[in-house]
Amino acid sequence: MSWLQRRFGGLRAIVAGTAWLPVDDRAAINREFNEIVGVERVHPLERRRLLQVLHASRAFNSFLLETVRLQKPATTLHAIGQLLDEMAKLPSGSRGHLNPKDCDRYKRKIRDPRNRVMHSARALPNPIEVYGLLGEVATCVSDVLR
Repeated sequence: MSWLQRRFGGLRAIVAGTAWLPVDDRAAINREFNEIVGVERVHPLERRRLLQVLHASRAFNSFLLETVRLQKPATTLHAIGQLLDEMAKLPSGSRGHLNPKDCDRYKRKIRDPRNRVMHSARALPNPIEVYGLLGEVATCVSDVLR
């Protein structure tokens, strides 16, 4: 079993058991987590890494949006950075709250590399960036679900 299968298998189980996330959203987020692992055999490697960043971004963005909607149902925010900022503004101790230091770290470690790769045809993620981004996504989701 690969690192990705272990890490995201556990995360899928946690997301699936999270009662405050709507059932359809849990399923959609977990489909994206499945795809992160499912593309492990895709070649060339650059395509695999790009797909992993894409699927991790989709799962992460959906998770953040639903977390913010718990506190602010009428939110119109959709960008990862905006959603993270909104989570840092939530009252301490409330579901979904992130401290500003963690918020900044997640923007630096998830949003910035994701944007670099997704907004430039010449930018391809290297393995260190991909595993770093995937690890930070898993850490953030785990932190919020605690």
